[in-house]
Amino acid sequence: MVRVHLGSHRRETEDPTEVDVGVEHVCEHRASFKTNVRDEEDVLAEVLKQLRMTTLSNEECQKRVAFNILDTSICTEHSDGSTCHGDSGGPMVRRNDNGTWILEGVLSGGPRKCGTVTAPMRFTRVSRFVRWVNEYRRRDAEGDLEDFCKPKPKNKLSAVLEQLGLGK
Repeated sequence: MVRVHLGSHRRETEDPTEVDVGVEHVCEHRASFKTNVRDEEDVLAEVLKQLRMTTLSNEECQKRVAFNILDTSICTEHSDGSTCHGDSGGPMVRRNDNGTWILEGVLSGGPRKCGTVTAPMRFTRVSRFVRWVNEYRRRDAEGDLEDFCKPKPKNKLSAVLEQLGLGK
């Protein structure tokens, strides 16, 4: 299990909340639990596995899938396999220049069949939700979470965009 505590670390410089990741940038997924991603029986590994992946631009990812890729997504591929069922919620991390591991994404989707190399794996871009997480933490500390996740009287999309600070 990987546990991340937002805001509990002090840095000399402030890291940006949004970073453009090049197509050849390699990240590691530390939650690929299968002993062999091509295993038809989905036997769980006794040891946590990881998978080195290459990121794709959202434009390239969009060409490979039949649904909309949002700017809150990070798409990846691996020439030898993929994440599998049960890996959802697992982290995509990268090591920065000073050796610190950075949480870039949370696994949100991938191929229907484990080990498929033609469909990209999709992660939710964590940097796009830092403001929302910080607001949740602030309200939690104040004991004010009762209506935090309830949609406003508008449509649901407007309520979510407003909570993310993207509304009008």
